[in-house]
Amino acid sequence: MNRIPPFRASSSTLERLPQELRDAQAAVDLPEIKKIIKDLAQHNLGVCMPHSHIPGDGKTGNGFAILQNDMMSVEDDLKTSFIPRSEMLESGHGIPTAWRWIDGEAAVCVASGCFYSCSD
Repeated sequence: MNRIPPFRASSSTLERLPQELRDAQAAVDLPEIKKIIKDLAQHNLGVCMPHSHIPGDGKTGNGFAILQNDMMSVEDDLKTSFIPRSEMLESGHGIPTAWRWIDGEAAVCVASGCFYSCSD
C-alpha cells in the first residue's frame, strides 16, 4: 500500500498562528489524539481545528483566529462564512458537520455546518 505522507503546515506558517491553534496542530501527533482519530474513523468521523478567519497582514495572525464559542463556520453555496450558532438552528435547513466541547455550556456544540437548499 502506498502511503501519502501527512501534510503539515510550515514552521513559518505555524509561527503566525495564535498559540491555541499552534497547540492544536501539534496535538495531532500525540498518541492519545491519534487513538481518538482512529476510534472516530470507525464512525466516519474525524478531528477538526475549530477556527475562524480574519483579515491578515501577512505577518501576524495569518488570517486565522480562535472560533468564538457562540460562533460556527458554515458553508453555503461553496462559500464559508461565520455565523452565530443560533442562526443555523433558526434557519431550519442545515446539517452539522463538526462538533466541539464548550466548557461553559458543559455540552457538545456545533462548530461547523453546511446549509442546503431544498427544491419542491
